[in-house]
Amino acid sequence: MNRLTRGSVFCGLTSILIVIAIILGCSDDIVLEPLPSLLGEYEGRYHFITRYETSQQVTEEYYIGCRFSDQNYWISDNSVSEADCICAASGEYVMGDNVELIQKYAPCADCVFDPEKLPVGFFSLRRPPNPTTGKDSIVLTQITGDTCREILLIPAE
Repeated sequence: MNRLTRGSVFCGLTSILIVIAIILGCSDDIVLEPLPSLLGEYEGRYHFITRYETSQQVTEEYYIGCRFSDQNYWISDNSVSEADCICAASGEYVMGDNVELIQKYAPCADCVFDPEKLPVGFFSLRRPPNPTTGKDSIVLTQITGDTCREILLIPAE
């Protein structure tokens, strides 16, 4: 074989080996799953807890409905008493390592309410399965100082 032919065969075999190594090496690549979506209608409870994790802890509980679109959220109060409602908060949300609720509107007509209780800001997100339905529930938690805001949601029926 002449020198040119030997060089071509060597380059061809080397190329084939490189392609095989790439194919075998890529089979172990990690495929990242997309972030979970919050899209949908939910119902549940909102807990506003003061003096969190102390012996004088005070928990206020509100029954809520919640809806998430691509970028917006709406929280409606499903409590029986209008004197105890949390208003109908809505705005935008951003998902990342946590969920940020950015309040844009808070119409509080016919409602006696302390705006400090509104769920806004950064919340941790957990998606435990609901033991009744088997579907994922949503748990959003925010702890600031001695105050805890917790939103517990299940898909609406």
